[in-house]
Amino acid sequence: MIEVDALNAKRGLETPIESIVYANQAMPIHVINLKEKDMLEIPKIEVDRCVGCSQCVDVCVAHTLLLNPKTKKVELVDEGRSCMSCGHCTAVCPTSALSLYGLDIDVEREQFESASPLESLLVRDRSTRSYRSDPLDKKTLMEVINVTRFSPSAMNQRPLHFTVIGRKTMEPISKIAAKAFAGHPRYGGISASIEKGNDVLFRGAPHIIIISADSDIQYAAPDATIAGRDIDLYATERGLGTFWCGLLHNLCTMVPEVFALCKLPEKHVVHACIGLGTPKIKFSRPPARRMLEEGRDITFNE
Repeated sequence: MIEVDALNAKRGLETPIESIVYANQAMPIHVINLKEKDMLEIPKIEVDRCVGCSQCVDVCVAHTLLLNPKTKKVELVDEGRSCMSCGHCTAVCPTSALSLYGLDIDVEREQFESASPLESLLVRDRSTRSYRSDPLDKKTLMEVINVTRFSPSAMNQRPLHFTVIGRKTMEPISKIAAKAFAGHPRYGGISASIEKGNDVLFRGAPHIIIISADSDIQYAAPDATIAGRDIDLYATERGLGTFWCGLLHNLCTMVPEVFALCKLPEKHVVHACIGLGTPKIKFSRPPARRMLEEGRDITFNE
């Protein structure tokens, strides 16, 4: 296995993409690890409330939910073992039929409705994986990207470059990805899904914003993360949707052909890829998320 950070300055090295891991040994590819889960981390379905609209199925990236064709009710797949506990199903359900962590979804919604404008924006920001096909006009794209001129930057270097690609560029990249992942025991499903016509890389987004910087810039990565988050929040406030496209990030880093197709500046390193467009689905409330706890998540030191 090879660490991604160690390769950032070696773009073009011909290494199988499936052999990459992050420094913490986590896999960079967007594939969920099955694990034993606490029952509170798996969606609880109140069947009587379910109206069979299947919106929760549509937003579930982990394929944890399915609509039973006979009962017209949503059910868990394999007892919910693949669930990543993101809470999107609880946020999109119009009838509050799903819950997580034992939280009362209706109470959570009431708290959200009384939140400050900033808190409201923070909890409304969701990863959008279903988009309308119509592209945004260039004026809107420029406005979204220009908000980053106010983003913090280490030593105010402002080294970031923003490359926007559209569907015409995405199509050949998907074919390259399908070939790269084909036959791999862990990621072969991505290839198979692409071959079936599913847009698992770009989720139907009409645009991807690629944030890069010269490889000599030391603190470009945190700059890009901050700028990307600002794009997220501004887009949400504008009624747009975003998601972080980790697969494209890795393809740009490891596959020279993808780097070239995106027409990225030479000697640049990609630090973030963000999908952008008009969302098809509207979330009804914030996702169910457990409160952070002292001792488990938070430590205070004097």
